[in-house]
Amino acid sequence: MNEVVFGNKIYKETTMAIRIRKEGKYLYLDKPHADEDKEYRMDLTTGMFDRVNHYKTTGTKITPVRVRNITRWFTDCCMYCEDPKFAKVILFSKHHIDNKRYSSAVRFVQGIGHQKARRYESWVSLGINITDIEKRIEQNEKTGHWSYNYRYIHTYMNIVPSDFSKPYRKYIQRMGDITTDMISTLHSMDQKGTNIDLIQTLREKSNTPQYREYFSATRRAYDRGYDREHPENNIYNIFDFANNDGSQYKVDRIIDCITEYNLDVDAFLAFCLRMYNVEGLDMDDLFGSGNHYKDYLNMEKNLKNGSMAKMDKYPQNFMTTFHIVKREYRVRKEEFDENNFRNQCDRFRHLEHQYKKYSIVVPQHSSEIENEADCLKHCVRIYIPRVIEGSTLICFLRDNEQLEEPLVTIEVKDNHITQAYGIHDSKPTDEQLDVMRRWARQHDLKLSWSWD
Repeated sequence: MNEVVFGNKIYKETTMAIRIRKEGKYLYLDKPHADEDKEYRMDLTTGMFDRVNHYKTTGTKITPVRVRNITRWFTDCCMYCEDPKFAKVILFSKHHIDNKRYSSAVRFVQGIGHQKARRYESWVSLGINITDIEKRIEQNEKTGHWSYNYRYIHTYMNIVPSDFSKPYRKYIQRMGDITTDMISTLHSMDQKGTNIDLIQTLREKSNTPQYREYFSATRRAYDRGYDREHPENNIYNIFDFANNDGSQYKVDRIIDCITEYNLDVDAFLAFCLRMYNVEGLDMDDLFGSGNHYKDYLNMEKNLKNGSMAKMDKYPQNFMTTFHIVKREYRVRKEEFDENNFRNQCDRFRHLEHQYKKYSIVVPQHSSEIENEADCLKHCVRIYIPRVIEGSTLICFLRDNEQLEEPLVTIEVKDNHITQAYGIHDSKPTDEQLDVMRRWARQHDLKLSWSWD
């Protein structure tokens, strides 16, 4: 992939050959075999052309050029690039950006400055090969037509190396070869703060002879990465993330589970293999739509009062143990929910505040929210599960002379006051709104709701 052709033929050693080279943010175009002293420069950020005139004594002079004035210079010419890395960028532009925009050679050159092409260049410049893109470029060079599958690749060009943390970026550089699906999956894990050393350990150990067969998957025939000509290429390790998007194998679930419950990697891999050999449970049974293994760990943790040291993380007879734990958890679910509710509210106890006439109160029990819903005739009770899981907080605005009487219900989410309603979803009074604004300023909360 060291030559780029625009047009039907390439005449690299003739006066009809235009050489493209990149220096910084500029593209330089010249005809090295022509008897003319013409060189053009294009700004990749603006798409504007300049004429570079060479003078032996006075140096180099740059003069602006209108695009229509140089169209003829490109006519019946071919273009080539001697830099293999930048050649990939030009080919990406040629095949992955709507070619209808580039009906002429001049427009094609301007297209090399397209934002998607520049994002792709940021990967290529690090020596990283995005294999599925390069494979499709090569295929299209042979067939000469645009592939339907390119529309999927466009979305992944929104992610560039600078979007990754330093450890993830180094890990990707060590890999060298990567797919667009892998970029998306690794970016998601990076944003969640997943330890990159854990990912590398899983890849290495799951590829050993002991586990290779178990942690391998086969691409489905309707998957866009399916290779009909070479069926052996359809087998891949699930921790390579090559087919995570839309796959039944939820690799992110597995890694989240290992991280959250502090599982030992060797013990976990041995457990998975034992479950397959003894109980016939594959990865889809443990981490598929039911996500049974994580549900089991969550229930076991609650039954052991949050002590992971006392948990049986790798039960001998998983399905039997799972149903026993599930039955016991169901009996004690109300108790666990109430404990979780109180623990979540205690995290925000510092938001309680008493003013001259009103007070902000954080509930102690879920029954207080039930009472709030009954008295004020609104739907706040449906937020109890969200409080239990920690995704939101419900607190109350009360009159100091009647602290037990519901007055205004407030929702706080992600450091924002998102809702505030009185009886029958009515608007709080101006006085009450002033108190809430003062409270928000004191506790660095933002107001995300408005009244007409």
